[in-house]
Amino acid sequence: MENYPRVMSRQNDEPHSPVERLQHFLETVGEYEQFSVVFPLPLKLVFGQPEHDRWTVIAHAMMLRKYFSGHPTKSSSGDALSLNSIIRALRETISDPSIPSEDWDWMEVNVKVLHSTTRYLIQGEDRPEQQIMEEELYSRYLHGEAGKRRRRIDSQVFADQALWKMTHNRSSRLHSVAALIRQKIDAGLLDVD
Repeated sequence: MENYPRVMSRQNDEPHSPVERLQHFLETVGEYEQFSVVFPLPLKLVFGQPEHDRWTVIAHAMMLRKYFSGHPTKSSSGDALSLNSIIRALRETISDPSIPSEDWDWMEVNVKVLHSTTRYLIQGEDRPEQQIMEEELYSRYLHGEAGKRRRRIDSQVFADQALWKMTHNRSSRLHSVAALIRQKIDAGLLDVD
C-alpha cells in the first residue's frame, strides 16, 4: 500500500488580512471571468433549453455560491470571500472620503441582497427564486441536504427559470463589487500588490 500525504482540510487556519482577502477575491473573480469566456452564461432563458446551456447555468451558480454564502453579521459572514467580507475588507483597507460611513454600513449589509419580483406559488406556498435556487444547489449539486430535497419543486422548468435569473443577478452583483475595487485601485486609493 502506498503512503499518501495527509491532506488537511485547511492548510492554514489564520484568517485573511483585509488586503489578502481582496487579493484572493480579485484572483477568483479573474478565474470566473475566464470561465465565463469559455462557458458564457446564456443571455436568455429558453424553455426546453439545450442541456449544455442548462448545465452551464448550474456551473455558474455553483461557482458564484461562495460570494453569497452565510449571513451578514460582524462575527461571521459565511465564506471568506462572501461579498459582505469583501466590502468589509475594502472598507478596512482604504480611506475614501467620497463614501460616507453610513454608505459603507449599508453596502456591507445589503451587498448580497438580490431582489426578484418573480415568486412561485407551489403547493399553496409562496416561494421566491432565491429560495428555489438554494434548494436546487444544496439538495442536488453542492450538497445532499435532505430537508432541501424534500422542499424542492417538481417542475424542472420553474427550477431552471429561478436558477437562471438568480445566477444572472449574482453574476451582475459580483462584477459590480469587482468593478468598485478595481476603480479604487485605478484611483490610487488601494494597493493590493
